[in-house]
Amino acid sequence: MIKNKKINDSMKKEKGFTMQDLIIACFIITLFVGIITSLITKVYSTNAKTDLMSQMAFYSIQILEDIDKRSYEEITNDLADNYHSQLSIPSGFDINIEVTNYGEQEKLEDLIKIVKLTISYEFQGEMETYKVEKLKIKEI
Repeated sequence: MIKNKKINDSMKKEKGFTMQDLIIACFIITLFVGIITSLITKVYSTNAKTDLMSQMAFYSIQILEDIDKRSYEEITNDLADNYHSQLSIPSGFDINIEVTNYGEQEKLEDLIKIVKLTISYEFQGEMETYKVEKLKIKEI
């Protein structure tokens, strides 16, 4: 009986955390903080990329509506330079407009143009691109 009492007394004196318990707890907390931080970073990056794509879509709609208003003869490859200032598009956006004839047939060549609009922007070291094609038909 005396022997059991000594064992119980020595066990009561060793209450608290050991160094191993603290190291394991710090490791688990660090692991969770790392996972949560990477998730928040990924969500922020995806949100910013989505905002960027919506801006490119908005600018392309404005440009294509302006092209609809212009006459057939005004639609040329050098239109892109005007849109930065005309529509107040920020300098980070690169606009390229390529105008080609629709077909090789003589009848269609003078009546229809293909307008290829490309808007691009560099985001986190990668080039994000938004492309749209439109037909411009000559009014007779």
